[in-house]
Amino acid sequence: KKIASHINHDCTTVSSEIRNHLTVVDDMWPTNRKHNRCVHYVDCKKRHVCNFCQSIKNNLCKYCDQVTCSKSCPDYKEKVCDRLSKAPYVCNGCDSTRRCPLQKKFYDAKEAQLDYERTLSDSRSGVMITDDELTELDNLISPLIKNGQSIYHITINNSDQINWSSKTLYTYINKGLLQAKPIDMP
Repeated sequence: KKIASHINHDCTTVSSEIRNHLTVVDDMWPTNRKHNRCVHYVDCKKRHVCNFCQSIKNNLCKYCDQVTCSKSCPDYKEKVCDRLSKAPYVCNGCDSTRRCPLQKKFYDAKEAQLDYERTLSDSRSGVMITDDELTELDNLISPLIKNGQSIYHITINNSDQINWSSKTLYTYINKGLLQAKPIDMP
């Protein structure tokens, strides 16, 4: 809420931005400190779930340092931090981040900005159609245009085969991507 009021935006907008640009960090622990994240960890009495545990006598699986052990248990359910299920939905600013063994989610503003710029660039970079789709579309609409049918009429009558708007089809024709040319249109 503080961030939202500071930047003069609604808090749902900020919340949505954060949730849409999370970075998941699965394991920050050193490799020699694997931790079992199961919700049943405290009360679990299972033994010999994985091959590694079977080689150790009388050892509980919850103490096994093999990640596959907990993942192969049929009763395994990963514990999720309560902080991630409500705003701010991230571990940014949490005092327990370094010692917490659970999966973490972070919001990186720089990465979110780069993602936004890539999306903006991609949306303005031209045609979003494969060569095969373009050929199929061309084979369908170019003969109809040359026979005097309008783009609007073609899209209405062939809506089951054409997944693009009339405006997009006009753009493709004006860019010279189809056999039909602007002069062929009625």
